Parts: sequence; C-alpha cells; structure tokens
Amino acid sequence: MRATGNNMNFVHTKDLRLSIQVELSGFSFNISDKYSVLHAEEKKFVSAAQSDFSEAELEFSDTINAIPYFRRQYSSADLYYKTRKFILVPKEFYNEDTAEQEFSSIWELKPSERLYMFVSEKFSVVAVYAIPVGVFMHFIKLQPDIKYFPSIRKLFEKAESSSSDSSVYAVWDGSLLEMLAVRDGKLFMCNAYDAKDTATVLYFLLNAIDSAGFKRTDVPVSFFMQNPVGEPSDENKEFKEMLSSYIGKIEFLSL
Repeated sequence: MRATGNNMNFVHTKDLRLSIQVELSGFSFNISDKYSVLHAEEKKFVSAAQSDFSEAELEFSDTINAIPYFRRQYSSADLYYKTRKFILVPKEFYNEDTAEQEFSSIWELKPSERLYMFVSEKFSVVAVYAIPVGVFMHFIKLQPDIKYFPSIRKLFEKAESSSSDSSVYAVWDGSLLEMLAVRDGKLFMCNAYDAKDTATVLYFLLNAIDSAGFKRTDVPVSFFMQNPVGEPSDENKEFKEMLSSYIGKIEFLSL
C-alpha cells in the first residue's frame, strides 16, 4: 500500500471528510479538510478481479478491516465506485417503481449488485447506478452513514459548483474516460467510455465538444488526471501537449 500525507491523529477526524475510490483492481482513499488533502493511500489487490467484484471481495474485506482510518468518525464519508453502469433520467420522469426496469434495458443488473440513485438538482436529472453488494456489505459495518456513488458523480460535483454556463468536464484514469458537457446552463451530455489510449481519449473529447456546438478554441475544458497518491508525474506531458494543440482553453487538474 502506498501512502502520502501527514502523520494524522486517528482520533480527531470528526471535522474531516473521508473519500474512497473503489474499482476491480483495488481502491484508494483520502482524508481531507475544507482546504486540502491531509492523507491518502492506495491499495492494489494481489489478484485483481477481471469482471466481477466478488472475485476480489475477500481480499477487499480483509484489507479495509485492517485500516484504522476506516473505523473513525467523519463529518462525511463518500464512496465512489468506478463503473460505466449508470443511466440518467429527467427528474420529472423518474419513477422509483420502474427504475430497475429502465436500468435493465441498458445494463445487466447482476445478483451481486444493488441499485442506488442520486439527484442532481442543478441539472434536474436522476442517476440510477449499480454498486456491488460486497462493497456495500463490508463498508456499512465500518461507516454506517457512508454514501455510495458511481465515479461519474465527481464530475457532477465539479459542474454543479462551477459558475460557467458552458463547459466540458472529463476525467481519465488510463482505462475509463468519463465526460460531462454543460451548454447554456443545462446538461447536454454525460457518458463514460472504455479508453485505453490517448487517441481514443482525444476522439471522444473532440466529438463531445463538436456535438455540443462548441468552438474548440473557446470552450473551457476541465480535464482531470487521476493521481490518488503522490504528485503528478511528467509522463503525461506529451498527452497534455496534444490535447492543448486541439483545445484552446483546456485546464489539467488532479481529481
């Protein structure tokens, strides 16, 4: 497990926020106050799950139960699960009784998964998404009030707090590209794509900009590079230069 940050006091965490990111290959977490991240750790599973989280569930359970930070009380605790399995429904048309049917028309809901939802009041949409039961079962014992979100939720948080009426937000971790575009204050598009190389990222990003009717030279683009532990390296320099050559107002940030 890699770690960075200050030596924190395990006791005084009630005013801090716990944020956890989980995927098939492992998980990371950070503890922050309203100003900055105070501590972060990353854990890769010894035998990474290939298609189903249940393959790594036992190792996941043993690992999180051995981390004392997860037994402390926080002002808020959020878990973000890396997944493409979500749908968006206009708030006025959302019906809890038919949500599973609508979700299942797009994605397979496995017996090992549970459906959740969150509401974006700013964009008047409801996101319905699947989280592995194993993630829920093991964390609810440690953090009874924890909230579960799909990874795309982080882009919603960025867009909802922005004062820009027209912007594009994207995050790429080397395998999954998530994007959200806002045009004239309304949600224009939101999707996630398998993207294992920079050319694929560029294609989907430019397609989103063009489809929204934005000028590549003018639209603000917030591109988040995931670096859960440690400082961003220079390995992405060429990639950043490539995107900057196509997009005039792109800003690279850490998520």
